[in-house]
Amino acid sequence: MSGVAGIVRIVRTSVRISPLATVFCLLETAAQLLYVLQPLFLGWLLSGLTGSGSRYVVQGVVGLVASLGLSTALRLVGINTRLRQMERIGHVLDTAVADATARVPTLAHLENPEFLDRTQILRDHQGVLGGTFNQLVAALTMGIGACATVVLAAALDWRLLLLVTASVPRLALTRWLHRAGARAELAAAEPGRLTGDLVGLCLSARSAAEIRVYGMGSRLRAVLRQSASGWLGPGTRLGVRQSLLSAGQLLLFCLTTAIVLTWMARDVGASGVAPTALGAAVLMVGRLNGVISTAVASLGTIGQLLRNAERFEWLLSFADRSVSRARTGTEEAVAGPVVLRNVCFRYRPGADFALREVNLTIEPGSTVAIVGDNGAGKSTLVKLVCGLYKPTCGTVRAGSVDIHDLAPGAWAEQLTGAFQDYLRLEVAAGEAVGVGDLSAGMHAERIGQALRSARAEAMVSRLPEQLRTQLGAHWPGGIDLSSGQWQSLALARAMMRPAARLLVLDEPTAALDAEAEHAAFEHYKSLAAGMASWGASAVLVTHRFSSAAIADHIVVLRGGAIIEEGSHGNLMERAGEYARQYSMQAAGYARDR
Repeated sequence: MSGVAGIVRIVRTSVRISPLATVFCLLETAAQLLYVLQPLFLGWLLSGLTGSGSRYVVQGVVGLVASLGLSTALRLVGINTRLRQMERIGHVLDTAVADATARVPTLAHLENPEFLDRTQILRDHQGVLGGTFNQLVAALTMGIGACATVVLAAALDWRLLLLVTASVPRLALTRWLHRAGARAELAAAEPGRLTGDLVGLCLSARSAAEIRVYGMGSRLRAVLRQSASGWLGPGTRLGVRQSLLSAGQLLLFCLTTAIVLTWMARDVGASGVAPTALGAAVLMVGRLNGVISTAVASLGTIGQLLRNAERFEWLLSFADRSVSRARTGTEEAVAGPVVLRNVCFRYRPGADFALREVNLTIEPGSTVAIVGDNGAGKSTLVKLVCGLYKPTCGTVRAGSVDIHDLAPGAWAEQLTGAFQDYLRLEVAAGEAVGVGDLSAGMHAERIGQALRSARAEAMVSRLPEQLRTQLGAHWPGGIDLSSGQWQSLALARAMMRPAARLLVLDEPTAALDAEAEHAAFEHYKSLAAGMASWGASAVLVTHRFSSAAIADHIVVLRGGAIIEEGSHGNLMERAGEYARQYSMQAAGYARDR
């Protein structure tokens, strides 16, 4: 029923946008009724010409002229209105899809195969939501026209109804085609996503070097052909089966037509069947064939509309379920420590846990360093603290509330940071920094202060047009940056919110050497100390144990669990994993010098 609910929502959207335009769209239906009556008017004209009287001639001519003129005018108005309304509805519904996706407060849906498959199908049928109303009006028009045609055929001669009977198998198969279409779309969704990813990979300058050096071009083309076949194949095979069924039905229709018309021709004169009635019947045969073909196509279209409307409703429902009802969104509510209690997390049901029984308190004004080997769960932990994922078990509280009970965006407004997978915004350099706080309005002084706080001012000053430099080499006048330069801009973006309650830096200096990273961490420590004056905390993530020594509290992760925590001095005294890794990395750094 969600598909029907989606179609009802679309009709309501049309009425809300323009009630008058919605009514005008139905003029095409009136035009179809006039079109259906044309064989009747033609029959009157032929009857008059063959001796039934001039009255029939006049009625036939007036009916034909009026139906042709009015149906053409009504159809033009209806179609033009329908197309304009389709664009308006499409814009509103596409905006609703984007809004629903953006309203989901976490990132888990972006790694949910069901969500990705459903959105891929919607993407494969771009514009279908706006076209739903268009197709609904067309289906209504054709449906009314079909009913009127059948009634008129029965009035001319009951034997013409045998042609409708011959089309029943084809109409009955539309239910099977609807289910087959749903299966084909679902089967094509995952290969479609893979095809899009492979095309992006092959066209990306960042991946071009490895593709060419390792000679992966032929292999990628083979995989791309296979994925494209998996994407397009189900629909193609379904189309072939539909064509074969249509050909079989057409053959049955033609045989039935030959029998019916032969039967009627034998009765001309003998049973009182007028020759004019036979002429009208011949014209009606063509109309019936067109009506039946249109009815089958309309049923298939309605099936497609129901499936996409169902996916649209599912997406809106998914977004609604994902948005927690806010108990409070005030700054006072989140004042206090950030506390993780018995937190565990896995990315999908059945997967291994990325975090296990994590208990951690981040006190106001403190600096916490999270260290561990690659894959230990450092970035996952940080994303849970930021509310980007919801714990599989346990809670993450800020002050007196669970952060997932806050109004959407309320906790994010209290954060700032730079993440391991930082954003490479290919805009002007100043804008790439300024988006860190849109409320500042791209103020040059604020951007300059953020660059100084991130120690990136010198780097930007060396760009050709400084803050106005277009980033991205494939834009006119644009330049590319090194990984370290992109990361510096990401750090400056984080500094656009100097009054945040929590500063998160996830591997902020991964592109720097050990000495430069240590100096950078000392700088971030001083920034965090300044933020601590109003109770702000800082979380620093690094795989270099030597850089973590500046923190007030150090957390050591291994296999998704906290194995040690404490100050640098305490952890060194314990001579555990932290002390071993710290000493080993320090010795390696000394040898390198």
